[in-house]
Amino acid sequence: MAKTPQAAGPGKTRPNVTAAASAPFANAAWMAPSEFEAVIRRHPHVVRFFAGHHQRPIQALFAGTLAMVAPSVAHQVVLDLVDRPPAPFNFEPAAFHLHLWTEGAGLISHTAYVEKAAGRYPFLRDADYPGA
Repeated sequence: MAKTPQAAGPGKTRPNVTAAASAPFANAAWMAPSEFEAVIRRHPHVVRFFAGHHQRPIQALFAGTLAMVAPSVAHQVVLDLVDRPPAPFNFEPAAFHLHLWTEGAGLISHTAYVEKAAGRYPFLRDADYPGA
């Protein structure tokens, strides 16, 4: 990744995404975060940066775009903002990201859970609820 990604190369203007196994803001050994940040900043048409490997859903602004670390479909790393290694894991619900591109809205990202949750329950409002 030391070179400019092909989709983000010189003269490219179409919106695109860039992906890597690890997020540069969360322990990336493959390139110094500042180098990678400079690469992405040179290409403002990169609308999203995707990563995985951290087994924890994370979103952060990085290099002028939204960076998203995918949740795990197996175990999740326990959320610990103090960073006390080694990080333990738990069995939070498995999930994945689903992305949809539309011309009008651009890239829309959803988090979907693998296990089926109970119900499809209608939202019921009292008759006197404003706007009902």
